[in-house]
Amino acid sequence: SISRMNVYATAEWRSEDGEIREIARTPVKLGAHLRPEWNHTSREQPYCGRGGQESIRIQVWHERCSGFISPTLCGEASASMGWLLGDADTPMGSCKHQAARNVELGLMRDNEEVGSILVQALLVRTPARDDFGLLPAKSPVAPNAERK
Repeated sequence: SISRMNVYATAEWRSEDGEIREIARTPVKLGAHLRPEWNHTSREQPYCGRGGQESIRIQVWHERCSGFISPTLCGEASASMGWLLGDADTPMGSCKHQAARNVELGLMRDNEEVGSILVQALLVRTPARDDFGLLPAKSPVAPNAERK
């Protein structure tokens, strides 16, 4: 009998300085075979702007024997964050994030396109930080003058 693939995806962030780190791993989709669907959001990452060199690599894996055997790479796709965020405006006012368009990336394995994955990048505004990466302190509260 032929079994159906149990697949998951990982995402790696390449920062401006070349550091690479895994930022997301989806749950395994049991029996999803060739048509898995995930609605997964990764952690926010610092983004230097459209002139920066940040990029993301997404890999789709087939989990074998419930993880007891090394997974098999089904395919991978890479894209620059500037390109993925191309039509997203900087969030302003009360808006905390701005979504870019959905982008279909071709999944490659051994220089051959083997499928595709649909991704959407979000530009998220975070609170301003000082030179040490700390959030600004809350305004001091004046003591209640009427209290005795």
